[in-house]
Amino acid sequence: MRPILFLLVAILVAPLAAHAKTWSVACASNGCVAIDDAGNMAFIDLTKQTVVGVDKLSDNPSPPFVISCGSGDACVVVDGAGKLWFGPAKPGTAFKPATDAKMP
Repeated sequence: MRPILFLLVAILVAPLAAHAKTWSVACASNGCVAIDDAGNMAFIDLTKQTVVGVDKLSDNPSPPFVISCGSGDACVVVDGAGKLWFGPAKPGTAFKPATDAKMP
């Protein structure tokens, strides 16, 4: 009976694990930006402890993504192909792809 129970749990949990997202998160100026493996972005207000905006990277991003924010609210995203996007840690202004910069 026990092996059947474990098998049933494995069958039920495996599809859930396949849909799990990987998030990269960076924070600045009391806000954070989280980006998932599809280029979807969520802006998090640390004071309110809630998501206050969403966005999506433009220009055909390629996972995986790394994001870093500086001491102000400026952030940079680098994708798996070395493309760069620049934007703020707070919602309102979309992240813009760099037109003349790419990682070597």
